[in-house]
Amino acid sequence: MPNPNVDFTTGQTLLASQQNRFPRGLMAQAQSTVNYTLTAANAIATGMTVSFNGVAGRVYKFTYYEPAVETSTIAAGSATTLNIRQNNAAGVQATSGVILSQVAGQKDINALTLVVILPIVTTAAYTFVGCAFVNSVTGAPVLARNANAPALLLVEDIGLV
Repeated sequence: MPNPNVDFTTGQTLLASQQNRFPRGLMAQAQSTVNYTLTAANAIATGMTVSFNGVAGRVYKFTYYEPAVETSTIAAGSATTLNIRQNNAAGVQATSGVILSQVAGQKDINALTLVVILPIVTTAAYTFVGCAFVNSVTGAPVLARNANAPALLLVEDIGLV
């Protein structure tokens, strides 16, 4: 059976090297049902920390989901930013997303999902965090969560490079 994985034919042998190419699935998950009040400083949102053992040469998908991002009640164009970072709130940023307030004096409520695909170069223990901040804290902006709509930070192994 040739590498990389190709169509399998009856009677061929499935090798360990081929099986190792398959995705390994969910590697780490964080979930929070506790609201998080946003600040003007980038900080780790409540419960949004995951750690896993990454393997060199494998590719991982990171997904950060916030079910309800309630923005500031300030002038149109105020921004709420979510980001995925390595190690801590000051770590290397993997990706980010921004929600802009559309109407002055009105709070906008939006869900936001960030997804990033990263290859791992060195086999090691890794920590990634979901962070958030706003450019104005007028009106108590919050990441609203509950038991039926939790925030999630997921790490999935999607196969070899």
